[in-house]
Amino acid sequence: MFKSVLAATCVLALSAGFAEAAPKKAAGKKGKNATELVVINERKIELSGLVVADQSGNQVGKTASPVAPGKRATVKLSKGAGCVLNVATQFADEGESEGTTDACKDKTLRLKD
Repeated sequence: MFKSVLAATCVLALSAGFAEAAPKKAAGKKGKNATELVVINERKIELSGLVVADQSGNQVGKTASPVAPGKRATVKLSKGAGCVLNVATQFADEGESEGTTDACKDKTLRLKD
């Protein structure tokens, strides 16, 4: 009898240890994917094009038309785009830039001088 109680106690202690070590999921959150990105052109030059790609390099969104200085545009992203996205911009003065953004954490991309 003592051996079975001891064995049961050990099993419960081990189970409790594994339960604490297991990563906890946030309540109500499913796999994240960004659905859109708001682009604000804070430069004094017109944004002539913006292309958004996923981590594999596949294009998942782009601006539909140029974005004037001080204006904003919403870029709809393909389903399953992910969160960390590569962004390439082109401006009317032939300036270009590339970078990454986490669109799940911040859905707004501000383009500055």
